[in-house]
Amino acid sequence: MNFKIYCGLEENGKSAGLESWQSCVYPEFTERAGRKCRRLIINQPDKRIYFRTLCDIPKGLAAAVKISYFDEGTGHFALLYKGGGEKRYSEPVLLGNTMQWKEYVFYLYGVDFDKSLCASDFCIDLAPKIYGCSAEHIIFGSAEVEFYEAAPVKINITSNGAAGNTFFETEEVLLFAETENTSDSAFCAEMKISVLDDNENIVMDMQKTAELAARGKSMTELKIPVTGFGIYILKLEFICAGGRKICRTRFAYSMRAQKNDRLGGCVHFTERDSAAVAPLMSACGFGYIRDGFLWKDYETQKGAFVFRPEWERYLGDAEKAGLDMLTLLGFNNPLYHSGALCVPKTSEEISAFGKYIHTLVSFLGSRCGMYEIWNEPNLASFSEDISPEAYIRVLKAAAPAVKSANPDAYIIGPGTCGEALPWVERFLRLGGGEYLDALSIHPYIWTPGPVDGGLFKKLSDTEALIQKYCPKLKLVVSELGWSVQSGGVTRKSHAEYFVKSLAIAQSFKILEKYFMYEFQDSGISVSDVERNFGFVEYWEAPTPYAAKPAYTAAAAFNKLIGGKTPDMLCGADNPDAITMLRFKADDGFTFMVWSERREYILSAPENANIYDINGNAADNDTVIGVSPVYVQTGFNTEDITAFIRRKGEGK
Repeated sequence: MNFKIYCGLEENGKSAGLESWQSCVYPEFTERAGRKCRRLIINQPDKRIYFRTLCDIPKGLAAAVKISYFDEGTGHFALLYKGGGEKRYSEPVLLGNTMQWKEYVFYLYGVDFDKSLCASDFCIDLAPKIYGCSAEHIIFGSAEVEFYEAAPVKINITSNGAAGNTFFETEEVLLFAETENTSDSAFCAEMKISVLDDNENIVMDMQKTAELAARGKSMTELKIPVTGFGIYILKLEFICAGGRKICRTRFAYSMRAQKNDRLGGCVHFTERDSAAVAPLMSACGFGYIRDGFLWKDYETQKGAFVFRPEWERYLGDAEKAGLDMLTLLGFNNPLYHSGALCVPKTSEEISAFGKYIHTLVSFLGSRCGMYEIWNEPNLASFSEDISPEAYIRVLKAAAPAVKSANPDAYIIGPGTCGEALPWVERFLRLGGGEYLDALSIHPYIWTPGPVDGGLFKKLSDTEALIQKYCPKLKLVVSELGWSVQSGGVTRKSHAEYFVKSLAIAQSFKILEKYFMYEFQDSGISVSDVERNFGFVEYWEAPTPYAAKPAYTAAAAFNKLIGGKTPDMLCGADNPDAITMLRFKADDGFTFMVWSERREYILSAPENANIYDINGNAADNDTVIGVSPVYVQTGFNTEDITAFIRRKGEGK
C-alpha cells in the first residue's frame, strides 16, 4: 500500500484527501516570496494546525509527512501524532532565518491515524510539550502525507566510538548501519544513502546492499568521502520487498586544532558526561574548563569533607584530554546558612567558607591552578546582598584561604554580569582588586552580535577601570555566550558571534582567559534560553553530543589563529564598517575580516590563501559578509584593503 494525500494551507487552498483547521476563529493568511500561505501565531491559546485524513488509514502504516514552511526567524515546530495508542512528538524543526521556502519530511512509524487526536490525525504544534513554545510565529504553505509499508527492520546508525559522530581532518568519516531483521524471512535490501549539509542541501548520494537472514542482524560499513569541514546530515533509506524505512543522523567533519591557552569553556561535568565531551573540547582547541565543586556537596556534615568519586572521574577525564581547570568556589551551605542565596555574611559562615576553600584547594593541589570566588554577586539570583562591600568581606577571607593552600594559585573574581560598570568601579575603588590576580566579568550581549552589541566598548571600559584603580590586574571573561533559537540567534549566527567575540576579546593584551558559556547544551527544550548555549547538543538529543556550527568554527579559528593578539584592528566598534584584524604568523599574516551591513568582494592577493568560517579553502573572489573569512598572506602583503571592493562594483 502506497498513496499520497495533500492539503494546501493558503486561504481556500486545494485539498486532496487531507483537510486542515485551527481552533482560532480567524486563521491568519499572508504571502511570502509570491506564495500564498498561512501564519501560525504564538500569542493564541491553541498554537496548532490540525489535519484529518478523508479516508480510513489502516493502523501500523508508516507515514512521510512533508511540511512546507517559510524559513523566517528563529522559531521551531514539531508534529504531534498518535502511535501505538499513545501521543508522540516528532523531532523539532529549527528555523534558520534564510528567508526561503523549505520542506521538511517527518518519518513516522506505526501511526494511528484514527481521528482520536482532538478529532484529527496529526497536527503542527508551535508549543510541543517537550521542546517548549516557539520564539516566533511560523508561516506554512502545505502538508503532504505519503503512506507506505514499513520494512520489517530496526536500524541504528553509529560511529563506533566517535562522540557526536564528529570526525577530524585526515580521519576517515566512517559510520555503520546496524540492521536487525524482525521478520521470519531472509531478504536482500537496497540502502540509499544521502549526505546533506546543515541547510539540507544534498552533497552526495551513495548506494549499498545488505543481506539479512531471518531474525538476523547485519553491520554495514558506510564510508562517507566528505572533504569539506562542516555539519552534515546522513539520511539512510532501507528498501526491501516488504517496504522501506528511513532514518537520519548528524555528523561533523572538523579541523583539529591546537590548544588555545586563552580559551576555555564553561561546563557542568559534575552533572553530565565528561568522558564524551572533554575530548571534543580538546580537539577543537579549548584549553580550559570552568566548573565547580560546590561547598554544600563537599561538606555534608560539619567539618567532614568528601571529594565525590564522580568528581574524581570527571577531573580525570579533563586531565586525560589535556584540559586545565578554573574552579568556581561557592555557594551557600545549609549547615551554616538558611534563606535566600547570598554571599556569606556572618563571621561563622565566612570562617566556614574559608575552611571549605582551604580544604578543597589543598586537596586539588597541582591539579588546579586557577580559582574564581563566587559567581555574579551583583545579581540577586546569586546574592541577596548585592553590594560590593558584602563581596569584599568574603573576599578578604577567601583569597588568603586559597593562597595559604596553594601560594601559586591564580585568583579571579567577582564574575559580574549585566551592565555592571558602576558596581565594578566601586569594588575596585574600595580595594577589592588587591585580593585578585584578574578581574572576571560576564559581558553578555543577548540579541545582537558582538559588534552591534558593543563588546569592544564593554571590554575597553572595563580595562580603563582596571588601569585607573588596580593596574596589576589582568582581565578574564569567565562567561559569555549566545543561546540558539532565542532572540533571533540561529545556529549559523551563533557560530559567527562566537569567533567574532573571541577575536575581539583577544585583541586586548590585558585578556588572560575567555570562557564561552557553555560547551554542551543542558537539555532538549528549544524554548528554554538556559538550555541552548552549547557547541554540542545534549546527550538526550537525537544524535547525542552532535556538533553545532559553532564547533567547527571554533576549530578553524583555533587552528588558523589560536591565542594570538592581533597587531592591527579596525571596525570592531562600528557595525557600518568592515571589521578587520591582522594576526602575525611565522611566515606572514593571517587576516580575519567580515562586514555586518554590506557585502564586499575580496579578490585574493598573489600567493594568498582564503578560508571560510569552517576552514574550507574559498574562491579567489570571495564574498565578505556577516560570516568571517580568513586570509593568509606573506610578509609582503601587510594590508588587504586594496583587494576589497563593494559587491557589484568592477575590479
